[in-house]
Amino acid sequence: MAIVARVDPFFWRLFDALVGLLKEEVVHVWGIKGNLEKLKGNLDKTKALLQDSESWIEQEFKSLWVRDLQNFAYDAEDIMELCLIHRDEHPLVLQHNIRSVLCCFSSSSLRCFPCTSFTGQPLFGIEMGKKLEQLDNNLEQIYTNGAQQVRKIRDNNDKGKSTDPYPTVLVGEHIKESKNSLVNSIVEETRNQLQVFAIVGMTGIGKTSLAKAIFNNETISRCFAIRVWLYVPQSYSNLEALDTMVIFGPGKDYKAVKTLSSAELYSLMNQVRPDEPVLIVLDNVHRAEVYRQLRETTICIERSNIRIIVTTRNRALAREMGAELIYNVPNLSIMDSLELLRREVGMERDQIKEFENIGKQIVSRCDFLPLAVEKIGMKLRNEKSKEHWKDVLQSNDALKNVMEELELSYIELKRPLKRCFNYFCLFPPNFSFYTDKITRLWIAEGFIKQNNIAMEKSAECYFKELVDKSFLQADCCETAECYFKELVNRSSLRADCCKTKFKVKSLLHATAMSQINHENFYGDMDQLDLALRSGMKLRRLSLACNSMVINLPKEVRSCLRTLLLFNSPKVRRVEDDLFNKLPHLRILDISFTSIESLPESIQNLKLLKHLDLSHTPIVSLPERIGDLKDLQFLNLIACRLLHSLPGGITKLCKLGVLAVEEKSVTHLPKGMGEMKLLSHLQGYVVADNYAQHSSSLMELTSLSQLTFLSLFHLEKASTPTDQVLNKLTHLSNLQLHCSDYQSSPHQLSQQTPHESREIYEKLCPPDSLEELTISSCCFFPPSWMEKKNLKTSFPNLTKLVITSWTSHQLPPLGQIPKLQYLRIEGAHNVEFIEDEFVGGCPTLESLILHRLSNWREWDMNASLPQLKYLEIAHCPQLMALPGGLMLCTALEKMEIFLCSALRHDQNYNAVRQAILRKKERPQRLKDLVASSNAETSTTGGSKAQISANGEEILPYQGEETSSCTQHTLHETKKASTSAGSERKAETD
Repeated sequence: MAIVARVDPFFWRLFDALVGLLKEEVVHVWGIKGNLEKLKGNLDKTKALLQDSESWIEQEFKSLWVRDLQNFAYDAEDIMELCLIHRDEHPLVLQHNIRSVLCCFSSSSLRCFPCTSFTGQPLFGIEMGKKLEQLDNNLEQIYTNGAQQVRKIRDNNDKGKSTDPYPTVLVGEHIKESKNSLVNSIVEETRNQLQVFAIVGMTGIGKTSLAKAIFNNETISRCFAIRVWLYVPQSYSNLEALDTMVIFGPGKDYKAVKTLSSAELYSLMNQVRPDEPVLIVLDNVHRAEVYRQLRETTICIERSNIRIIVTTRNRALAREMGAELIYNVPNLSIMDSLELLRREVGMERDQIKEFENIGKQIVSRCDFLPLAVEKIGMKLRNEKSKEHWKDVLQSNDALKNVMEELELSYIELKRPLKRCFNYFCLFPPNFSFYTDKITRLWIAEGFIKQNNIAMEKSAECYFKELVDKSFLQADCCETAECYFKELVNRSSLRADCCKTKFKVKSLLHATAMSQINHENFYGDMDQLDLALRSGMKLRRLSLACNSMVINLPKEVRSCLRTLLLFNSPKVRRVEDDLFNKLPHLRILDISFTSIESLPESIQNLKLLKHLDLSHTPIVSLPERIGDLKDLQFLNLIACRLLHSLPGGITKLCKLGVLAVEEKSVTHLPKGMGEMKLLSHLQGYVVADNYAQHSSSLMELTSLSQLTFLSLFHLEKASTPTDQVLNKLTHLSNLQLHCSDYQSSPHQLSQQTPHESREIYEKLCPPDSLEELTISSCCFFPPSWMEKKNLKTSFPNLTKLVITSWTSHQLPPLGQIPKLQYLRIEGAHNVEFIEDEFVGGCPTLESLILHRLSNWREWDMNASLPQLKYLEIAHCPQLMALPGGLMLCTALEKMEIFLCSALRHDQNYNAVRQAILRKKERPQRLKDLVASSNAETSTTGGSKAQISANGEEILPYQGEETSSCTQHTLHETKKASTSAGSERKAETD
């Protein structure tokens, strides 16, 4: 199966590309149609061989046959793309039929066509014909060798092993508290219907152990007349073949039945009354069929009072089964990991102290994964030699069994997901990254198949699926606060700064490395030399370079597709002719280097799709950058010395994402409206009115595919003659900034032109807008922000951020029908906030008010029924909170700091006490509100959080996450280092 996983996706995409190329008329002109058809025939055979091997599990994934297949696919894909690029660069060929073109190749006109041979066939066609013939011969030989190896591969689909409900010891107070919360939720649920509760997490995280602890809990045994444990193997076919254990009543013995039919199980259940509650555990579920079949049995049809606990690695599967509650099992804390290691080793607590330092290294290497810690502990059992512990720490075999379990999880991934996950090999383990960073690389590599859905959306779906399947974990330093509120410390709101970061744990990273270690390389130049000596044919290179000049060994140049530089601040330039030697390069990331310019030879990177120059001191871009016709992503963020872009950039007709540093670039070139495929334009800088060669706002009307747009220096713009944005029907995220959005209010009032309101009148957003940021914009809000127009102007807006608002009054934003998140910052002229500001808003969940330095009174009588989070900061003159907050029954978290006048406010203390009482009350599922801004598989407080799909996510109070989330309501007093003032924070 792993063979198919790594090779099959190449062939599906290659086969589609070949079929498409055969339909092109130009292949007749080039004289390569016969070569392509012959190649297609051999591809058909190879594809059938792969399809027939879906059930294989290879014995040696490093087989030469697998490598040969992958290398062939890469080489063939390169040739296909070169053909398409050559077609686009010579469009005149397509303007004539084949006969007229061949007439042009007659002997009388050969002098005018130097790119043809004496036979009349274009030289490009002759060259491609030779390459295709060589490819076909290679594939024929590969197919022959592969057919022989197929006979040697064993069929070994089911490597699962049965589990039983015999109790195990849970380690860690936090996981025990979570167990009790789950038990309470299951027992207190009074609805007389079938309910599903899911325990989700990666392989080895302890899902089964937690399910056993719940299954054997004393409260559970008292409340359920019958408890049934069903282990679901990976090769599940029907209920009749499942290993089953049944328990009658509290404290009764287990009755184990290896192949219990549903009829037999029904007969056993008939021994208790139909209204008696029944608990069923489905352990190790891989597909939803087992749940659907169980629901259709007589057991579930005739009994309504049934609770089902499901353990699975797939969060999406839990949703598919309609789980009422989804609990994501977190990793152990470092201290709990050490305690588990101590128990497995068989040491007393006083004995483990002298091994604590090396023990921490061991559990860290285990990623704090319970299964890994247990396996290591078994190897160290009764061993009291530090030298032996060090040997185990450094041994590659110590975690072999764990790696095999993780590889089984990897094998279950869909074909496209495997390729996407393997890409993380180019980054170090536990490296934190934003979603956009990775998904754009996937698209540039060609991992995302084009269909009716935009490739960006498809890539995001793949990313989310990897998160759901526990292959990616949210970074604990970002998670809880990022999902519940924005912690943006800079005034300039970037497109990705508020998103959660993710990472790949080191054990999963090693799993990916084991799959394609001969294609991807991550390391420095010395390590690269060693890898090349071993015969690796690298396609992707992530390199740390300590020299001042980028130069690559000749062994990697001819087939390299991706080049990423990391930890390379000394690099100042690229070897002049390097780009001439990288004909198949698709991704070039030289961010965070000291490169000041690019050689003109960059124009020869015909297949380049992704260029990242961010955080470099680059001064200018080559004019011929416009020759990169396939370029889709260009990142110029934090290029502080880059003041202008060349006019040739407007020739990048396939560019989808352009990110520019607005603080340094003075204008964008005229002709931006020609870039029809732009979907993400970050840093559109409006130039002075007199700039002759700069783009104007009206050019934006042509960019109909835009989904994200940020505009800067709007005070410099001429008033547009017509509405600019209303034709951008796909626009979902808009940011409007004036140049002084970080200035003080006094400077702003002197520098903002009076005509700004007229400009904003022409920037009325389209109905599709979901997120809006306004910074330092105008003295009076435009008409589309007036009370009478808010509902019609923003029918889909969910998030609104306003900074440096200069008006004395805030708009009545409670009129926006779907608003969930609102942040106001720097509204220094506001003294009084009226009830209609947000009062009565039915959907608002998070409200953040910062730096309203003159704000004194807040009138709010109407309730905010969905408000969960409130934060007020740097508002020293605010005297009291409104009484309407007492009506906000959903409020779960409140943070107030640097608001000294609120210290003795009665409403403030009443709201705080109400949250505390709510915290102390037992929670029932039916009392929880199923809504939140984002869906997360990460941890929170002991109070339940709710995902976007209405699932309750029980949080985990892990020791490692306590620094980024606060789980209990408490007050803290902290001296301010700047003013010596007291800081009070109330958190749930």
